[in-house]
Amino acid sequence: MPETRLRLELTDPLLRGLKPPTQGSRLTIQDDRQPKLFLRVSSKGTCTWSVLGYLPDGRRVRPTLGKWPAISIANARRKAEGTIGDLSRGISPTEVKRGARRAHKAHRGEPAVSARLAQWLAVKAREWKPSTVVEHQWLCDRYILPRLGKRPLIETTRRGWPTCVHGLQALPRASMAWCPRSPTSATRTAGSPRRCCRAAARP
Repeated sequence: MPETRLRLELTDPLLRGLKPPTQGSRLTIQDDRQPKLFLRVSSKGTCTWSVLGYLPDGRRVRPTLGKWPAISIANARRKAEGTIGDLSRGISPTEVKRGARRAHKAHRGEPAVSARLAQWLAVKAREWKPSTVVEHQWLCDRYILPRLGKRPLIETTRRGWPTCVHGLQALPRASMAWCPRSPTSATRTAGSPRRCCRAAARP
């Protein structure tokens, strides 16, 4: 792609007066105050900040920092300094973003807490009395699913589960009317799904 390169001290009046290059070409301006900071202007007028640097192994990289004017000149210079420091330590922002996207994509395929609890209750329904199943289903619907139901199980931690049912022991006896047995029995019931999903969750 044809490219016009300039080296100027970037200022707001200068950028506001920029005219997009012709279609099929682009304009790249190197900042005179921060020589590793560049602004690329497309034929559609999109202005993108980037940094040109090298990793310790000698690889040349050009991570992007965002768009102008959303990111101001002063902010872009500060971001450039931080990025240059990261590159010198072998941290590539581009690779960090790619890793985050891969992790997010992988997590989307993981079962949610609600799905894992439903599987667990289906198995236990073959072992428990119907009243016990009802107790556990009520507990899940009331305490666990509203807080954790939509989250991928892999993203939960062992510390997150006790908070869902921590206050169950302190509930007044009248609120335990759902349990055909005693409130003490109901609070013991609260621990079962927590132990199940906590064992499958990340330490």
